[in-house]
Amino acid sequence: MMGAREIASGTTIDGFVVGDTVHEGAMGRLFSVTRGDTPFPMLMKVPRFGVGDSAEMMLAFETEAMILPRLSGRHAPRFVAAGDVSTIPYIVTERIDGASLDRLVVLPLRDGDVATILVVRLKEE
Repeated sequence: MMGAREIASGTTIDGFVVGDTVHEGAMGRLFSVTRGDTPFPMLMKVPRFGVGDSAEMMLAFETEAMILPRLSGRHAPRFVAAGDVSTIPYIVTERIDGASLDRLVVLPLRDGDVATILVVRLKEE
């Protein structure tokens, strides 16, 4: 089984050509990917697993893979594909560019930050 650690730029997985690593976190890696028949930007999420990694992480990943295809709406990324968990587990979705939500990790937010988020959101509508 191939995991996030073994994937490199240029690798082809089920027709998706892996590009640069966009983000690397405790639960896995996000890669930019392309596929000839898909005209919009995409991301591939590959979970981190191996000796010492939590089994809860794979359960969370499998849950996400079940839920994502059922989401719709302009604020949800389009689901593209999911890999077989027994060979290469991955999820490919539409890439939605915008400001990172990393700042939401530190809560509570200051009033000024909340106001900025609301103003940006209102301008988008």
